[in-house]
Amino acid sequence: MNARALPVGPTCAPCVICARASRGFAFSQPQDRKATTFHFCSNACVEIFMNARSKNVTLTPAEDAAIEEAAMGAGRYASATFGHADLAALSKAEYLLYAAQLVTLYTEALRRLASEQVPF
Repeated sequence: MNARALPVGPTCAPCVICARASRGFAFSQPQDRKATTFHFCSNACVEIFMNARSKNVTLTPAEDAAIEEAAMGAGRYASATFGHADLAALSKAEYLLYAAQLVTLYTEALRRLASEQVPF
C-alpha cells in the first residue's frame, strides 16, 4: 500500500455565518433524513447560528409527550399544594416551587421515555 500524507488545514466549506473557511465546527439536524451539514469557523459563529435556530424549535415526539405529562403533573401539584392552579395568584416563592416541580417532572418523563427505547 502506498501511503500518502494528506494536507492538514481547514476544509473547503465556508462558514455559513461569515463565509470564512470552516475549522472543524459543524451542525446537522439529526432527525432530518436529507440533513444539510452547516460548517462554521469558530464557536462564536456556532453560537450565532444556534441562537437564530432556537427561535424555531422542533420538538421530538418524546419531548412533546414529556411536556404534556409534566404539565398535567404540575397542574395536579399546584392544586394539591396551593389549593388552586391559578399561576397568576401564586407568590414568587410559590411560583418557583411550581416551576421546579414542572422541570423535575419533565426531565423524569424524558428519562422514562428514553429508557423505554433502549433495547438492552
